[in-house]
Amino acid sequence: MACAGAGKTEAISRCISTLIEEGVEPEQIVAFTFTERAAKSLRTRITKRIADVKGQSFLDRLNPMFVGTIHAYCLRLLQDHVPEFGNFDILDTNRLAGLLSREHRRLELSKIGTKHWRPIFDFFRNADAVENEQIDPQSLSNGH
Repeated sequence: MACAGAGKTEAISRCISTLIEEGVEPEQIVAFTFTERAAKSLRTRITKRIADVKGQSFLDRLNPMFVGTIHAYCLRLLQDHVPEFGNFDILDTNRLAGLLSREHRRLELSKIGTKHWRPIFDFFRNADAVENEQIDPQSLSNGH
């Protein structure tokens, strides 16, 4: 872990490229990132490095290499090895907003704001704070 611009993506892409150059098979490589955006950037850098060293024809062999979030990796494992999870997908921010919008009334989100979308965004912000600060949700007041 390091601050933005410290060279994390560059260092990891060099390391992975070196492993492949030394003969490690791409399917033996798993690289976790915090975001899908970071994963895309990392994969792009690895692909460029490998194309320069091994040539364009080698790039098809990179497909089995996993570069992404730990959530996406775990979902892939579940889908590959637990049949009942085959149709599941990751609940990203947009899908969560849609779910909260559909369930707005049932969840009584109007109690935390009068407009439709404001309580949803307040919910996101507060849920992030609870998660980031590792606050036990049971310790929060239920408004009574």
